[in-house]
Amino acid sequence: MRKIEEMELLRKKQNAYMMKIETLLFSESSPFKNEIYKFFYISQFGESLEIYVFYKNNKVLLNNHQNGTTDNIKAFILEKLNECGYFEEFSKNVLFVFDSDENVKKKYKGNYFLRLR
Repeated sequence: MRKIEEMELLRKKQNAYMMKIETLLFSESSPFKNEIYKFFYISQFGESLEIYVFYKNNKVLLNNHQNGTTDNIKAFILEKLNECGYFEEFSKNVLFVFDSDENVKKKYKGNYFLRLR
């Protein structure tokens, strides 16, 4: 298999893991389903993973940083990645970014693609 095809296969596998995590985050039993406004991830061919969690506004962003919700979401995601075997197959290089929809609207004119890059 060519190197590009191998890398694309790794990216697809990472995405499959993350789709499971996203389902868990927004399930009825998740304590975070009402906290998270938007959720994105960027898989980097098995080398790293960027996870973006957006809250509705800056007040919620600040409150969740202060009350531990942000840390709990991060811990939940890492725990679920570990449980499903992600770290057995891929790097533990996971970057978390927490922001708000309010910031995306102010700084990026509501364009999440620009915010993620």
